[in-house]
Amino acid sequence: MTPLIAGGGTDGKANGTSAAVRFLARQLGIAELTNWQVRLPVAAGNDEYDVTDASYDVTRDSDALKAVLSGDAAAIARDFEHLRETYPVRREL
Repeated sequence: MTPLIAGGGTDGKANGTSAAVRFLARQLGIAELTNWQVRLPVAAGNDEYDVTDASYDVTRDSDALKAVLSGDAAAIARDFEHLRETYPVRREL
């Protein structure tokens, strides 16, 4: 378990935004936006995704989330939101 449940990853959000802009551009006849795409920075390395830099210990995220679940409902909501707000950007492979 990680705190990014149902939040969508950075790449997924970018792809969804790109698809929505292209769809609206086609519907509204805005030709210059029909191939628009969100440009995300290169995740690591020069031109390729560096898997070794992108790896991380998933148990750390899991342990943090499990710790959040030990409080009352208000504390769980507050602490879970804090995990989501401070969760690092992770790019898809």
